[in-house]
Amino acid sequence: MTANTTAYELMFQTAKEWLSGADPEEIARLCGLTWNAEEQVFAFQTLGRDVRLTWPALTAEPELENWHMLVLLHYLYRGDGVPPAGTKLSPADMKDGLIRGGKFAFTAERSFARMLRNKPAETIASAFSTIGAERVPGKADFEYRIPFLPHFPVYVSIYLADEDFPASGKFFVDAAADHYLSIEDAVTVGDLVLSMLEKKMGKRTI
Repeated sequence: MTANTTAYELMFQTAKEWLSGADPEEIARLCGLTWNAEEQVFAFQTLGRDVRLTWPALTAEPELENWHMLVLLHYLYRGDGVPPAGTKLSPADMKDGLIRGGKFAFTAERSFARMLRNKPAETIASAFSTIGAERVPGKADFEYRIPFLPHFPVYVSIYLADEDFPASGKFFVDAAADHYLSIEDAVTVGDLVLSMLEKKMGKRTI
């Protein structure tokens, strides 16, 4: 067992303890999930996938990657029912996000620059569609809203290459992000989104 695995398992167990004894109907209401009392299961979508989460065992079908699962539990614990604002916010502007969020925003821009290099618009659009992203109005060539969790969307602005500038991209959270996740979890969400996109558009180097 690696140190990283041990850290995850400790955080996962702590998150389960936080949720112990909570009312699943209230969690569903606050976090935008569907609750099936007969089956004791939550249903929701994340990154284009339909997921069922058992209660109180907290096992997901299909299985989610470890850090995706941990973020989900934190979301269930912290969610307070505030709807998404529908406006973009830099991770640096989240609570306690100046350093961690600012660093990630810069990292994401570098990652997109590498990921998008020499990629045609069709490849970019296809990659985003595989994670359930939807086009939204904006100033960039492609503006995407990505429903990571029901009340926690993230946004990506893509600028295609032209004669003067290479292709680039920026990552944002929703302006209501602090009601659902910490800056640490938001950065994890960003990493998960970038990781999924790179599988379709090529590897990134950080």
